[in-house]
Amino acid sequence: MLSWLTGKAGMTVSGTEATMHAMRVARGYTGRSKIVKFEGQYHGVHDYALISVTPNDMSELGDEDNPVALAWGRGIPEAVSKTVVPARFNRLDVLRRIFERDGDDIAAVIVEPILGNAQAILPREGFHEEMRALTKEFGSLLIFDEVKTGFRIAKGGSAEYFGITPDLATYAKAIGNGYPAACFAGTDEVMSVLPDHVSHGGTYAGNRVAAAAMVATLRILRDTDALGKIHQVGREVQAGLSEVISERGLPYVFTGHPAMFGIMFAEQAPTEYRDWANSDHDLYDAVAMGMHARGAMPEPDSREPWFFCEAHAREDVADRIVSIFADSLDAALEERARGESHHVGAAQWSMAGDKGTPT
Repeated sequence: MLSWLTGKAGMTVSGTEATMHAMRVARGYTGRSKIVKFEGQYHGVHDYALISVTPNDMSELGDEDNPVALAWGRGIPEAVSKTVVPARFNRLDVLRRIFERDGDDIAAVIVEPILGNAQAILPREGFHEEMRALTKEFGSLLIFDEVKTGFRIAKGGSAEYFGITPDLATYAKAIGNGYPAACFAGTDEVMSVLPDHVSHGGTYAGNRVAAAAMVATLRILRDTDALGKIHQVGREVQAGLSEVISERGLPYVFTGHPAMFGIMFAEQAPTEYRDWANSDHDLYDAVAMGMHARGAMPEPDSREPWFFCEAHAREDVADRIVSIFADSLDAALEERARGESHHVGAAQWSMAGDKGTPT
């Protein structure tokens, strides 16, 4: 299913370990120290990944043309954060300036091919091709973090879907259908640094239960139309949501792929993480929490997309999801209206001065 891959794979237990090892392999292969990553993209919880991930205040990310390495939480040494260079998704001009400045020490660019940590923002047309050409121009590697997109948007993941050949890729989540299984893979040449020159290991990496789950899952994905069913469910849900939101006169855009898409209450489609701030994410969060109470469970954070699996391809599931969304949206809008009414009433009372009665 991974037609681009003619090399090797290393087993891990989690996506965090997979991206950590992929970065280490890239550094070991190139002899360089810096990794470029994009704002808002999530690559796990190791120190090299927790840079410029999820701030609410976009000003914390620094100047638009010169992003800063913003550590997420305490405990990350400054020396580590300095080896990670943040860039802006879909902005090749910013990426090129970074390479012109630091290209001699950039080991790799790591990218979620679809920005999954901001409701699945798609790359603009040609962005991945241009990024692939830029990394080759400067002798750096390209790492596709396919923990979310792998075995979900296509049998060959984003590499197949976008027609791009990365040097390294990471997989988890869907590869074992929920079992703690993950891996990193790459071309023969790049992976040749293992095991003699770059360390890789883990007590439970490649354990028999997880490995069996991976084999069974990949066999099903290869031999059945499971992905086709998943994509169809996503399209059906999108159609229903579109009707619901349009009836209520709200601005919205869908982001991502039918297998993993987001809903932004916004006028324009986002192109990067900073655009998340321009959406009505408070309304989305309220709707998502309301859906939990009514029996559907999207991630209650407006940065996260909706993920579908083959189990959702059952009679009336899509309709139930849309109905729950509609009820939750109405409840959230009613709650907002009450809050605004209360705010207006309080303001009028305050304007009455010392008379003790509202104006």
